[in-house]
Amino acid sequence: MRPYAILLWLLVLVACGARTGLDRPRIPYLCGNGVVDPGEECDLGSSNSDTAIPFVVSQNGPSFDVLPLERSESAVSFYDYIGASSHTGLEVFEESRLYLYVESGSSHLSLIVNHNIFGQGTGSATANIQDLPIGFTVDRSDDAGELVATGATTAAGNWNWDNNTDGGVLGSLTCPGVWSITATLDFTQGITSWVWVNADTSRTPLTMGEPVTIQSFNRCQTDCTIPACGQ
Repeated sequence: MRPYAILLWLLVLVACGARTGLDRPRIPYLCGNGVVDPGEECDLGSSNSDTAIPFVVSQNGPSFDVLPLERSESAVSFYDYIGASSHTGLEVFEESRLYLYVESGSSHLSLIVNHNIFGQGTGSATANIQDLPIGFTVDRSDDAGELVATGATTAAGNWNWDNNTDGGVLGSLTCPGVWSITATLDFTQGITSWVWVNADTSRTPLTMGEPVTIQSFNRCQTDCTIPACGQ
Protein backbone atom coordinates (compact mmCIF):
# COMPACT_ATOMS: atom_id res chain seq x y z
CA MET A 1 0.00 0.00 0.00
CA ARG A 2 1.34 3.42 -0.90
CA PRO A 3 2.30 5.80 1.96
CA TYR A 4 -0.47 8.32 1.18
CA ALA A 5 -3.05 5.52 1.25
CA ILE A 6 -1.88 4.40 4.72
CA LEU A 7 -2.10 7.98 5.96
CA LEU A 8 -5.61 8.34 4.58
CA TRP A 9 -6.68 5.08 6.27
CA LEU A 10 -5.39 6.26 9.67
CA LEU A 11 -7.19 9.59 9.27
CA VAL A 12 -10.46 7.76 8.58
CA LEU A 13 -10.03 5.63 11.72
CA VAL A 14 -9.44 8.69 13.89
CA ALA A 15 -12.42 10.52 12.37
CA CYS A 16 -14.68 7.55 13.13
CA GLY A 17 -13.56 7.40 16.75
CA ALA A 18 -11.55 4.19 16.43
CA ARG A 19 -8.88 3.49 19.03
CA THR A 20 -5.51 2.22 17.90
CA GLY A 21 -4.61 0.75 21.30
CA LEU A 22 -1.88 3.33 21.80
CA ASP A 23 -4.28 5.75 23.53
CA ARG A 24 -6.19 3.14 25.59
CA PRO A 25 -5.53 3.58 29.34
CA ARG A 26 -3.93 0.55 30.91
CA ILE A 27 -5.41 0.22 34.43
CA PRO A 28 -4.26 -2.91 36.23
CA TYR A 29 -6.60 -4.77 38.62
CA LEU A 30 -5.35 -3.37 41.93
CA CYS A 31 -7.70 -4.96 44.50
CA GLY A 32 -5.54 -6.89 46.93
CA ASN A 33 -2.48 -4.65 46.80
CA GLY A 34 -3.13 -3.22 50.28
CA VAL A 35 -3.86 0.29 49.02
CA VAL A 36 -7.36 1.76 48.77
CA ASP A 37 -7.41 2.76 45.11
CA PRO A 38 -10.17 4.68 43.28
CA GLY A 39 -13.31 2.58 43.10
CA GLU A 40 -12.41 0.50 46.19
CA GLU A 41 -14.06 0.78 49.61
CA CYS A 42 -11.17 -0.97 51.37
CA ASP A 43 -8.06 -3.04 50.71
CA LEU A 44 -6.22 -5.09 53.33
CA GLY A 45 -4.03 -6.86 50.84
CA SER A 46 -3.60 -10.56 51.56
CA SER A 47 -5.97 -10.17 54.55
CA ASN A 48 -8.96 -9.52 52.29
CA SER A 49 -11.43 -12.31 53.05
CA ASP A 50 -15.05 -13.28 52.46
CA THR A 51 -15.15 -15.69 55.39
CA ALA A 52 -13.17 -14.25 58.31
CA ILE A 53 -15.05 -13.92 61.60
CA PRO A 54 -14.97 -10.25 62.70
CA PHE A 55 -15.09 -10.67 66.51
CA VAL A 56 -13.12 -12.67 69.08
CA VAL A 57 -13.97 -13.14 72.77
CA SER A 58 -11.24 -14.16 75.21
CA GLN A 59 -10.59 -14.65 78.92
CA ASN A 60 -6.98 -14.90 80.13
CA GLY A 61 -5.84 -16.81 77.04
CA PRO A 62 -8.66 -19.06 75.77
CA SER A 63 -10.63 -17.41 72.96
CA PHE A 64 -13.46 -18.12 70.54
CA ASP A 65 -14.83 -16.47 67.41
CA VAL A 66 -18.27 -14.88 67.60
CA LEU A 67 -20.90 -13.26 65.43
CA PRO A 68 -23.48 -10.82 66.80
CA LEU A 69 -27.07 -11.80 67.38
CA GLU A 70 -28.95 -10.26 64.45
CA ARG A 71 -32.56 -9.12 64.35
CA SER A 72 -34.57 -6.66 62.24
CA GLU A 73 -35.24 -4.26 65.14
CA SER A 74 -32.98 -1.92 67.08
CA ALA A 75 -31.17 -3.18 70.16
CA VAL A 76 -33.35 -1.04 72.42
CA SER A 77 -36.51 -2.41 70.84
CA PHE A 78 -35.15 -5.96 71.14
CA TYR A 79 -34.33 -5.39 74.83
CA ASP A 80 -38.02 -4.61 75.28
CA TYR A 81 -37.80 -2.89 78.65
CA ILE A 82 -41.22 -3.10 80.29
CA GLY A 83 -42.10 -3.21 83.98
CA ALA A 84 -38.49 -2.82 85.18
CA SER A 85 -37.38 -5.87 83.16
CA SER A 86 -36.12 -6.89 79.73
CA HIS A 87 -38.16 -9.26 77.59
CA THR A 88 -35.74 -10.50 74.94
CA GLY A 89 -36.75 -14.14 75.19
CA LEU A 90 -33.20 -15.05 76.22
CA GLU A 91 -33.65 -14.53 79.97
CA VAL A 92 -32.77 -17.40 82.33
CA PHE A 93 -33.04 -17.53 86.13
CA GLU A 94 -29.75 -16.68 87.90
CA GLU A 95 -27.87 -16.38 84.58
CA SER A 96 -25.95 -13.31 83.42
CA ARG A 97 -25.62 -12.83 79.65
CA LEU A 98 -23.19 -10.82 77.55
CA TYR A 99 -23.48 -10.54 73.76
CA LEU A 100 -23.14 -8.40 70.67
CA TYR A 101 -26.28 -7.39 68.80
CA VAL A 102 -26.68 -5.92 65.30
CA GLU A 103 -29.75 -4.55 63.59
CA SER A 104 -30.12 -6.31 60.22
CA GLY A 105 -28.80 -4.45 57.20
CA SER A 106 -27.14 -1.75 59.29
CA SER A 107 -23.92 -0.92 61.08
CA HIS A 108 -25.77 -0.43 64.40
CA LEU A 109 -23.73 -2.67 66.69
CA SER A 110 -24.41 -2.90 70.42
CA LEU A 111 -23.09 -4.72 73.47
CA ILE A 112 -25.86 -6.07 75.72
CA VAL A 113 -25.44 -6.96 79.39
CA ASN A 114 -28.42 -8.76 80.93
CA HIS A 115 -28.96 -10.46 84.30
CA ASN A 116 -31.63 -12.87 85.59
CA ILE A 117 -35.27 -13.10 84.46
CA PHE A 118 -38.53 -11.30 85.19
CA GLY A 119 -40.55 -12.62 88.12
CA GLN A 120 -37.85 -14.60 89.92
CA GLY A 121 -34.82 -14.07 92.12
CA THR A 122 -32.94 -11.25 93.76
CA GLY A 123 -29.32 -10.29 93.23
CA SER A 124 -26.71 -7.65 92.62
CA ALA A 125 -23.77 -7.10 90.29
CA THR A 126 -21.29 -4.44 89.21
CA ALA A 127 -19.46 -3.88 85.93
CA ASN A 128 -16.40 -1.94 84.83
CA ILE A 129 -16.22 -1.71 81.02
CA GLN A 130 -13.10 -0.20 79.48
CA ASP A 131 -11.69 0.70 76.04
CA LEU A 132 -15.06 1.20 74.39
CA PRO A 133 -14.85 2.88 70.95
CA ILE A 134 -15.01 6.66 71.12
CA GLY A 135 -18.56 7.76 70.39
CA PHE A 136 -20.25 4.84 72.16
CA THR A 137 -23.63 5.53 73.74
CA VAL A 138 -25.64 4.20 76.69
CA ASP A 139 -28.87 3.38 74.83
CA ARG A 140 -30.68 1.56 77.65
CA SER A 141 -30.11 1.34 81.38
CA ASP A 142 -32.14 -1.29 83.25
CA ASP A 143 -33.00 0.48 85.61
CA ALA A 144 -32.40 4.21 85.02
CA GLY A 145 -28.97 5.37 86.18
CA GLU A 146 -27.60 1.88 86.83
CA LEU A 147 -25.53 1.75 83.61
CA VAL A 148 -23.68 4.98 82.87
CA ALA A 149 -20.80 6.32 80.82
CA THR A 150 -17.89 7.26 83.09
CA GLY A 151 -15.61 8.62 80.37
CA ALA A 152 -15.08 8.81 76.62
CA THR A 153 -14.21 5.10 76.48
CA THR A 154 -15.51 3.71 79.79
CA ALA A 155 -18.81 2.71 81.36
CA ALA A 156 -19.91 1.25 84.69
CA GLY A 157 -22.87 -0.71 85.94
CA ASN A 158 -24.24 -1.06 89.46
CA TRP A 159 -27.33 -3.26 89.61
CA ASN A 160 -29.66 -4.57 92.29
CA TRP A 161 -32.71 -6.57 91.26
CA ASP A 162 -35.67 -8.10 93.02
CA ASN A 163 -37.84 -10.47 90.97
CA ASN A 164 -36.81 -8.83 87.70
CA THR A 165 -33.88 -8.35 85.33
CA ASP A 166 -31.08 -5.81 85.21
CA GLY A 167 -28.50 -4.76 82.66
CA GLY A 168 -28.44 -2.44 79.68
CA VAL A 169 -27.40 -1.67 76.11
CA LEU A 170 -24.18 0.06 75.01
CA GLY A 171 -24.59 1.21 71.41
CA SER A 172 -22.82 3.02 68.56
CA LEU A 173 -19.91 0.56 68.51
CA THR A 174 -17.81 1.07 65.38
CA CYS A 175 -18.53 -1.66 62.83
CA PRO A 176 -16.46 -2.64 60.98
CA GLY A 177 -13.71 -1.25 63.15
CA VAL A 178 -10.69 -2.03 65.27
CA TRP A 179 -11.25 -2.06 69.02
CA SER A 180 -10.80 -4.22 72.09
CA ILE A 181 -13.32 -3.86 74.93
CA THR A 182 -12.62 -5.32 78.37
CA ALA A 183 -15.54 -5.99 80.72
CA THR A 184 -15.04 -6.92 84.36
CA LEU A 185 -18.20 -8.05 86.14
CA ASP A 186 -18.57 -8.86 89.83
CA PHE A 187 -21.60 -10.86 90.88
CA THR A 188 -22.33 -10.28 94.56
CA GLN A 189 -25.37 -12.55 94.71
CA GLY A 190 -28.14 -14.05 92.61
CA ILE A 191 -26.02 -15.23 89.64
CA THR A 192 -24.78 -18.80 89.29
CA SER A 193 -23.67 -18.76 85.64
CA TRP A 194 -22.16 -16.20 83.28
CA VAL A 195 -22.41 -16.84 79.54
CA TRP A 196 -21.73 -15.39 76.12
CA VAL A 197 -24.80 -15.63 73.87
CA ASN A 198 -23.89 -16.62 70.31
CA ALA A 199 -25.63 -15.60 67.08
CA ASP A 200 -27.75 -18.80 67.19
CA THR A 201 -28.63 -18.07 70.86
CA SER A 202 -26.49 -20.98 72.10
CA ARG A 203 -24.35 -20.22 75.15
CA THR A 204 -20.60 -20.31 75.66
CA PRO A 205 -19.70 -20.39 79.39
CA LEU A 206 -17.60 -17.55 80.78
CA THR A 207 -15.45 -17.82 83.89
CA MET A 208 -16.95 -15.76 86.70
CA GLY A 209 -14.48 -13.43 88.34
CA GLU A 210 -12.26 -13.06 85.25
CA PRO A 211 -12.33 -10.09 82.83
CA VAL A 212 -13.63 -10.79 79.32
CA THR A 213 -12.19 -9.08 76.23
CA ILE A 214 -14.17 -8.54 73.03
CA GLN A 215 -12.07 -7.69 69.98
CA SER A 216 -13.18 -6.30 66.63
CA PHE A 217 -11.08 -6.31 63.47
CA ASN A 218 -11.08 -4.44 60.18
CA ARG A 219 -12.83 -6.38 57.43
CA CYS A 220 -12.50 -6.18 53.67
CA GLN A 221 -13.93 -8.64 51.18
CA THR A 222 -11.98 -10.06 48.24
CA ASP A 223 -13.69 -7.61 45.87
CA CYS A 224 -12.47 -4.71 48.04
CA THR A 225 -15.90 -3.86 49.44
CA ILE A 226 -16.74 -3.45 53.14
CA PRO A 227 -19.02 -6.25 54.39
CA ALA A 228 -22.16 -5.57 56.37
CA CYS A 229 -21.62 -5.35 60.11
CA GLY A 230 -21.17 -8.80 61.61
CA GLN A 231 -20.76 -10.62 58.30
